[in-house]
Amino acid sequence: DRVFGDAGALAESAPPIAVVAWAREWRAHVSAKPALGGWVEWHHADDEVGRFAETLKTVRETEALACGLEVAVWVWDNKPAAALAEFLRREGPVAAVAESDLHVAMDNPLTVALRAWWRRVAHPGDTPAQEHLIMPPLGGCGGGV
Repeated sequence: DRVFGDAGALAESAPPIAVVAWAREWRAHVSAKPALGGWVEWHHADDEVGRFAETLKTVRETEALACGLEVAVWVWDNKPAAALAEFLRREGPVAAVAESDLHVAMDNPLTVALRAWWRRVAHPGDTPAQEHLIMPPLGGCGGGV
C-alpha cells in the first residue's frame, strides 16, 4: 500500500494517464495475517534486456532464494514470462519456471498414464507406452491392451 497507494511515488516511474487510472481504482489493503512480513518492489527498465537484467540483479541482491524463500515476478503475458524464466535459468542460474511452462494435464501422472494407454490402443507395437502402463498409477491394469 505504501508503494502502490502513493500516486506521487507512482508518478516517478509510470505514465501520468496510468497513475490517474490506478489512483482512481486503488483500494487500501488489509492483511489477513498482519504478523507475517512481506516485501514488494517496483523496478522499471526501458526494454526487455534491461528488465531481465534488473530482475536477475534484484533476485541476487535480496538473497531470498539462498534463504529458502520463493520469489514471484509478474510480467504482462506468457511470451516474456517464458523468455524471462529461460534467462534466469541460463544466467542465474535460478530454478525459474513460468506459469506458461506448466502444462497442468501433462504434469499429472494419471493423465500421462492415460495418454500412454491411448497410444497403446492406437499403436499396439508402442513398447514405451506398454512399459509406461506397467508403472504407477495404472500399475499394470492396462498391460493387456
